[in-house]
Amino acid sequence: MHFAKGPRKCSTSNLPKSVRPRLHTRPNQKRETSMSRYKWVHHNDTKLFQVGILPDGTLYNPNGYPDIEVRAAVLAADQRRHERRSRAAKEASKTRALRQQRKVHTIAHRIAARQSTGPRHHCYVCGRGLADPQSITRGIGSECWQDVLNEIERLRRNSP
Repeated sequence: MHFAKGPRKCSTSNLPKSVRPRLHTRPNQKRETSMSRYKWVHHNDTKLFQVGILPDGTLYNPNGYPDIEVRAAVLAADQRRHERRSRAAKEASKTRALRQQRKVHTIAHRIAARQSTGPRHHCYVCGRGLADPQSITRGIGSECWQDVLNEIERLRRNSP
């Protein structure tokens, strides 16, 4: 039998799922509980270390900072995190749309040059699985095919 040296770390990952604490609900449901713990946060001109708000609303404040300052600092940090993640999600959405637009443009050029994009079982544009025999043959799903057709039409109008 092998024994680990030193203190054993406590983790919830080795507990059965029915016993583990649940911090988040399913993705489609509203979050009921959340926990915000930070290694450090700025409040005014000071840096507060190891602070947070636990799921039950109590403060995590082992260093004994004033409760009002801790709560204000953690809520401000949560707001900044939310804003940062929202900006990142908006940028990611723009990037995905631009990449898809480029892919549609490339595919439209290939089709205009009489090159094949199929048969494929996943859409050449978005990667979704294809079930329709016609979509499998061309390698592009019906939703993406409309974008490709529009791009081909645009290319034909702009060509001399």
